[in-house]
Amino acid sequence: MIKIVNVLHLSDLHYTKVDASKAFELSQVKKALIKDLGTYCVEDRTPDLIIVSGDLVARASEKDIHTHVFDDFLDAICKAARCGEERLVLVPGNHDADRSIVEKREVELTELKSKQHDSHTLNSVFFDDRIAHHVSDVFAGFLELKEMIGDSTGDGISFVRNFPEIGVDVISLNTAWATWAGYKNRSDHGNLSVPEAAFCKSIESCDASFKILATHHPLSWLRDYRSTMEHVPHSIFWCFE
Repeated sequence: MIKIVNVLHLSDLHYTKVDASKAFELSQVKKALIKDLGTYCVEDRTPDLIIVSGDLVARASEKDIHTHVFDDFLDAICKAARCGEERLVLVPGNHDADRSIVEKREVELTELKSKQHDSHTLNSVFFDDRIAHHVSDVFAGFLELKEMIGDSTGDGISFVRNFPEIGVDVISLNTAWATWAGYKNRSDHGNLSVPEAAFCKSIESCDASFKILATHHPLSWLRDYRSTMEHVPHSIFWCFE
């Protein structure tokens, strides 16, 4: 007998408390979504997982904004969907990177991005933890939220959640680790990457036969996405505005 796994997939919330207009618009989305979830998520239609694939906030530099998006939005969505926060999977997007810190780390990020041209060199940078150090600074608020809800903080690039009770593993990839976060209007398209070693390491951490890959950017945005595609699991969730 095939078990059906229900997944509620959200993305690009762009939550803010500073921009009154955007905050109002999101509050209306929240009300409508909670109403719909309360009606739909009953009996066998209750989601087994909730995956939010990036850009939880509009500006990561807003004080405690990732905590606010959970308290004001995500917690309410989990309750309306009758799905505990232990089944909530968060994926980082470029808006979850603090642009003010990216600006301070411009020299370091430029150096890291120069390693993307060669897979062997990029893997070396991944193994010596330079990427992890960068991510811990730039995505500090996002990582604190993941830790708060018991979600895996991983190695900065790949995050693995095992859900043996439903026979599913979720691999979240931080496709935004090398983002400029809009600094100097630099484009990320085609200028992002995921170390092959990070992806392979995450696959090895999986136990379930069914795996979900959750990313913020489409894999086609990555510099060498074809080699990444060779390792892609059974199901892919991504969203980008």
